[in-house]
Amino acid sequence: MSSVAGQPIDEAVAEMLAVLTPHADEDWQVPAGSLEWSCWTTAAHVAHDLASYAAQVAGRATAGYLPFDLVIAPDAAPREVLDVVAACGRLLSDAVTSAGPGPVAWHWGMSDAAGFAAMGVAEVLVHTYDIAQGLGIAWLPPEPLCEPVVDRLLPGSPPGRASEVLLWATGRADLTGHPRVDEWVWRAAPPPTGVTIDDARAIAAELPRSYEALVRDRVKFRVGRIVYAAFSRDETIMGFGFPREEREALVASEPDKFLMPEPSDMRYQWVRVRLDALDVDELRELLIDAWRMCVPKKVAAAYEG
Repeated sequence: MSSVAGQPIDEAVAEMLAVLTPHADEDWQVPAGSLEWSCWTTAAHVAHDLASYAAQVAGRATAGYLPFDLVIAPDAAPREVLDVVAACGRLLSDAVTSAGPGPVAWHWGMSDAAGFAAMGVAEVLVHTYDIAQGLGIAWLPPEPLCEPVVDRLLPGSPPGRASEVLLWATGRADLTGHPRVDEWVWRAAPPPTGVTIDDARAIAAELPRSYEALVRDRVKFRVGRIVYAAFSRDETIMGFGFPREEREALVASEPDKFLMPEPSDMRYQWVRVRLDALDVDELRELLIDAWRMCVPKKVAAAYEG
């Protein structure tokens, strides 16, 4: 991977140091902006997150976050805490620079190195803003650093200056015409490449007892007379078999990807998904799970070996 991969992290940490170091002799026990943490604790948190992200990438951790913590001596001066931030930023920069392409480590799902880099930059920027607010420093995150963060981690955000969108999306500022944000999540996984109905056909063709039917210009996959997957006429949405009692939680977890059934289908064990939000592995898992609901257990067991 090019050294450019770690450059935004280096630039974000350099910006944090440039903004806050001149104020290192002030009282850092005051609250950091709207946070309950002090400015000192917030800076320590930045170091912790950078170190955690670096360890995930360097260790290729795939099952969860590695069980370690970064502890800064409680009597460390603010200037020393910033030194730790700088060191942890370099660790993350080096880790993402040397990482290969594709998913490398876990962050509530698998993410590539660029996703971890974007999260590192975001943590530095938003918490530098918090500390600046606490110390009475007039500062906004630089646009060139905010733009790739918003594009990668906050897809679907409203238009506007990237710095304003980032602060709004993390509950730190208002954005005209949009309600205040109370909760948010970094979407660090690589953007899905999207799938087509032909990808679904290839998967369904491998499933015992599955066949394709065309009903009122809509493609459906069946086992006997039971439909386990169906596609919108424009072939952009797939409905599929899914436990009725679990679908609200599924849709709530990823509302940009999953949709509730049409009103006429609410009584069925059914939910829908946007094909452009899936990759092939996800599509395969959804189709096989839906098919499994329609075949005898012995048929599913034989297929799965």
